[in-house]
Amino acid sequence: MERPRTLQRKAPARHAQGRRGQPGRPLLATAMLLGAAATCGQASPAAPPVTEEIVVTARRRVEPAFALPASIVTFEPRALSAAGLDNLVDLGRRTANVSLQSSPSGSGAGQHAQVYIRGIGQIDFLPTTDPGVAVYLDGIYHPRSLGAGFDLVDLERVEILRGPQGTLYGKNALGGAINLVTARPIDAQLARLRVIGGSRDRFDVEAVGNLALVPGRLFVRTALVARNQDDYARRVDTASGATRDHAGDRELRAARAQLRWLARDQLVIDLGADHQWRREHSPPASVLAIDEAAASGATPVGLWNALVGAPRGQRFDTRFLSGDPDVSYGTGPNRNTLDQSGARLAVTWTRGAFELRTLTAVRAMDAEFGIDGDGSPFALGHTVNDQDQHQFSQEIDLLSRDGGRLRWQAGLYYLREVAGDHTRVTLLDGLFAALEGLPTPLGGGACAPPFTTPGCRGNPLNVPFDLALDLDSRVVTHSYAAFGHADLELLPGLRLAAGLRQTYEDKRYTLDHRRLASQVAIVPPTTLTADWSAPTPTASLEYRFAPGLFTWARVARGFKSGGFNGRPLFGLFEVEPFDPEYLWAWSGGVRARLWQGRLALDLTAFHYDYTDLQLTATSADPATGALAIVVDNVAAADAVGAELSLDLHPGGGFAVGLDFGYIDARITAVDAGTAVVTRASALPRTPTWSGNLALAWSRALPAGLRLELGADLGFESESFADNANSAALERAAHALLDLHVSLAHCADDAALEVFAHNLTDRRVVMSGVSSLATLGIAQGVYNAPRSVGVALRLGGVAGCR
Repeated sequence: MERPRTLQRKAPARHAQGRRGQPGRPLLATAMLLGAAATCGQASPAAPPVTEEIVVTARRRVEPAFALPASIVTFEPRALSAAGLDNLVDLGRRTANVSLQSSPSGSGAGQHAQVYIRGIGQIDFLPTTDPGVAVYLDGIYHPRSLGAGFDLVDLERVEILRGPQGTLYGKNALGGAINLVTARPIDAQLARLRVIGGSRDRFDVEAVGNLALVPGRLFVRTALVARNQDDYARRVDTASGATRDHAGDRELRAARAQLRWLARDQLVIDLGADHQWRREHSPPASVLAIDEAAASGATPVGLWNALVGAPRGQRFDTRFLSGDPDVSYGTGPNRNTLDQSGARLAVTWTRGAFELRTLTAVRAMDAEFGIDGDGSPFALGHTVNDQDQHQFSQEIDLLSRDGGRLRWQAGLYYLREVAGDHTRVTLLDGLFAALEGLPTPLGGGACAPPFTTPGCRGNPLNVPFDLALDLDSRVVTHSYAAFGHADLELLPGLRLAAGLRQTYEDKRYTLDHRRLASQVAIVPPTTLTADWSAPTPTASLEYRFAPGLFTWARVARGFKSGGFNGRPLFGLFEVEPFDPEYLWAWSGGVRARLWQGRLALDLTAFHYDYTDLQLTATSADPATGALAIVVDNVAAADAVGAELSLDLHPGGGFAVGLDFGYIDARITAVDAGTAVVTRASALPRTPTWSGNLALAWSRALPAGLRLELGADLGFESESFADNANSAALERAAHALLDLHVSLAHCADDAALEVFAHNLTDRRVVMSGVSSLATLGIAQGVYNAPRSVGVALRLGGVAGCR
């Protein structure tokens, strides 16, 4: 049980912004609303609900969220866990204009956090490309989408900032930033335990402990978590229908330890370490479409059917469309593992009006994952990825302490990252050997040069059909930045803020890509280098008309780092570097609290000018003239949109939250030769309408009990899962409903929680890849089916003081 804390206690962050009754982002699990609306015991019926002040570090200093000139969503994870939510990806559909997925297109991995905010993100998961939204854990940047799906145990809060954050967060905060802040050690003894059971033999254990080793000086905090849940998808035998194996399970172990030393009144030292271990099957990919014309025509899969499948009495066709998102006929790779660790040292020294902070960190990650991309018993589209990543970062900040008309901060930042990917690909297995064994070319004639069609041993036109590939890539990145930001009170209630960050980055890309059957190098061992320099300024004007009315306007620039094509198939000409993406964003908003703090409103509007989009395009081999697909900066886009948040506490224990988002994003320019998009294309994972509706009710019962009921409805309009807007990967308009019930006994600081996710069992394509024109296959990953669970919590019950 948690004992009274002897240090001054901060108000717990909830899904709101600012002081009592301030407007916020109420669209979380209903527990967030209930946490603000109810406490144990009987409150005065006439007393208006009190929303405690919410503090955030979105501008790299502690300040009230209500006065922040940006669109921010703040989650209080302790309350979220009452609804059974435990992973960063779970927060996606609880935030308007935000898409979070755990399984990138065609990857076979389920531990990603692939983030899109207001239409900006990144589909690819290779280290040759960077994410479009930055994810931070305790101020440490996590450069890869892989491994960024962090567990939410024992966090103080999660902040999601919508819009470019390039000045204070740096590179790859183009669409926004996500900041996870863990709970710090305190001068107290506490213990918390939470045990969860549920659908598919779910069994989770979460344990948190805090101890004052030297009261008033030295504190330690640990968090341990184990999560286990069985699969929900099957891979079956095509003839008998018997289950071969499964997919879609969860097996996670994670640990975190932190030490805080108050060395002296002005000096605080924080040391932390964390580790995460996962051993799971691949996400349950499902074949969505098979093109019979491609399977029968002069296409690669048509050739495979004719030359390899037919002699074996096998054929790839629509027989392998199961019609069930949880059933596949695949027999290929089905493994998803992750090991990642990190350590950080933070030192904060205050001296008079100044504060100096240093943050030193190392992180490492190793993962293996694979996917059967054809969903059949044949090896037509199998991939296995081994990825590793190591990083070192150092940040030094000097800032003024809060107070006074002028507040400022300045800093230096350095990041070194080494990220590698070793991909083993098996496409159309046996086709190259079959072509080599033909007595004549496919077009007829003598088995001798000059060849005009594939076929016959030694024919160089056979080589492109050798799709047993071994692709080894490694990217070494050095990133340097200097930044400064200041805000000045011009008049009472009126503040002007401005900042600038200058980033310089260099990358070294080493690759060795070859075809295994023919022993022909696609790209022999080669190293390429590229560097970029990007200024990212911001400016804002803020005005507080009254304590409950705040308005702001902001302009900001962000960039997403350049990179290289990680999938060359023909030669070195395909791997020329591409430049960063850039975004200018104009935004403004108003926040108001009304009706004695019972109603909070937050309205934000924005306009984007998005340039140098990194997309695939055609390129010609200068030696042969052959066309190939490369990645280049080939398009531009505009977007306008708005977000409206409402948080209403009418009394009687009721609470209503609405978070509603609209965006109209359009491709405005496309270079000639662009292979994927046109000016009519929609940006991927960008529904026009999205949002969340939360309803809650709470009541104090006899014997010191408190009952809470809640419903949470996440909704969005149709969108596409890929850049090409493939019809097979259209994400239908949908709404997903969650429910939860909690019965708490505050005297014992204990609660029994029951929750249901996706109550109506609505299934929608979340991600996927379409290769209909070549392999005749489109494959996707659906959201998880309905699940229910029950949890027993001892200690740290939301609303118990």
